[in-house]
Amino acid sequence: MPFSFTLENAEGAYTFDFPEVQISGDWPDAGSTDIVQVQLDITAANTPPTITRVPKVPATAISVAPATSTGAVGSTVTLTATLTPADSTDTVQWTSSDPTIASVVSTGQKTAKVTRSAAGTAIITGKARTFTATSEITVTAP
Repeated sequence: MPFSFTLENAEGAYTFDFPEVQISGDWPDAGSTDIVQVQLDITAANTPPTITRVPKVPATAISVAPATSTGAVGSTVTLTATLTPADSTDTVQWTSSDPTIASVVSTGQKTAKVTRSAAGTAIITGKARTFTATSEITVTAP
């Protein structure tokens, strides 16, 4: 069976791809605990791994779409950040100027879901490194 994992640090990441491995080990019996500890022995089977260095690519600019959005209390909108350069490996952090009006939750490296909670206007900010972009979220009464 193939097996792959990535180790990441501040300079970048290394991806280890084993095209074929044999895995053996003991799986614990089901119990009443929420923590499962497993010890496995992984052995490459005749084929050495491919190790790829994936360097960090810092963002130099950010934009957020849509730039404005209007909707009723209870509705949602997905925001998408575009980073420059396009192959940037940075993750966007999202904040709301007023979470009681519009809250934001990250849904991916460059996307977020905004939930409209109360009538008013909130500014959602996407940030990558020191760069920011905003989306104005207007919430109307139901």
